[in-house]
Amino acid sequence: MESDVSFGVKFLGKTKKESYKSFTAKELKKIFSYINSNKEQLKSHHYWVPLISLYTGARLNEICQLYCNDVKKVDEIWCFDFQDDTEDKSIKNESSKRLIPIPEVLLELGIIKFINNVQGERLFSELKHYKKGGYGRDLSKWFSKLLKELDICDKGKTFHSFRHGFSDAQYQLGTNEVLVNAIMGHTNKSESYTTYKSKMLNMKVLKEIIDSISFEI
Repeated sequence: MESDVSFGVKFLGKTKKESYKSFTAKELKKIFSYINSNKEQLKSHHYWVPLISLYTGARLNEICQLYCNDVKKVDEIWCFDFQDDTEDKSIKNESSKRLIPIPEVLLELGIIKFINNVQGERLFSELKHYKKGGYGRDLSKWFSKLLKELDICDKGKTFHSFRHGFSDAQYQLGTNEVLVNAIMGHTNKSESYTTYKSKMLNMKVLKEIIDSISFEI
């Protein structure tokens, strides 16, 4: 994705009350230039959580609450398993319970090696849990401060913009909405849900969709 403008298309499953915007190519470069340049000084969640959201469209708290055993192989494909199977986890709706393949770019960056070296049960153990905001609260605050430091001040630009950008990118590629919703965990109202149900459960199909987008960061 090389355009310097946000796509401005509607977010799949987005409500009228939301006004999130995708980051532009220049803004993404700013964000990840900072993260990459300061990787050694940053916490692991500062580095990995934005990348995971950018390339999968997953929600902030879904990522922050992952346990190490939520990363598993399905049909020989590494996947994130987003569930609410422990008391400290929460999900937005039933559709949010899902398996999605880990993007190839994250595998190449060494995410499995990172996970294998994690001490403890939770993937990002330094993140605290809050009744309001779950495990994502502290990272959300950190990211908001980072955007201000980088002079990205549009009120529509938040951490959620990564998710919005993933949706926009898939829209531009013409990816079937049902399959994108399966990856992003949206409630699916499409009549073609039954037709595509088997494909949604096929990790190879979902992996191809996830790997179809790239960002110049």
